Amino acid sequence: MRNSIKKSFTSLVLAGALGAAFAVPAMAAPDAADAGFFVSAQAGRSRFDIGDGFGKKNATLGGVGVGYTFNPIVAVELSYNDYGKVNFGGVDGKAKSTQFSALLSAPIANEFSVYGRLGAASTDRKITGFGGNSSDKKTEAVYGVGFGYNFAKNIKGTVEYQKLDDSKVEALTAGVKFGF
Repeated sequence: MRNSIKKSFTSLVLAGALGAAFAVPAMAAPDAADAGFFVSAQAGRSRFDIGDGFGKKNATLGGVGVGYTFNPIVAVELSYNDYGKVNFGGVDGKAKSTQFSALLSAPIANEFSVYGRLGAASTDRKITGFGGNSSDKKTEAVYGVGFGYNFAKNIKGTVEYQKLDDSKVEALTAGVKFGF
């Protein structure tokens, strides 16, 4: 039952993201200069919570992505994040995910903007130690909020908080997007 709820939620998230990606551009009348493909890279700190009373531990995250900006408000991104590896006194944890997300942005002042991320992630999480190994692969929701700053027409810096819904992994990243 729980897996069918997660699959339904993930399907709903994807349908909403795709609907927004196609509906909002029609309403926003984008300028051609504000649309196009981009590549992104980010690095930062991730935080793991493997449960069972072990607490939370930090690791270093690295990620890359490709996407398309429909207009200044709506973009989609396909990305890969390696959330790093942590040690909980004999128990190791690591996670990686491939994500597809819709990004909805709003300008707040001159070159600054705020954005939200909503999408689905295919996550591979592994826990090893104390004579046992645990690995699970799952599809889950990913969401986040961030700030962007346009350094130049096709270069944007970002700071983002992101959370994988079911894996208990969260991250704070700094990144850059190059449009073309």
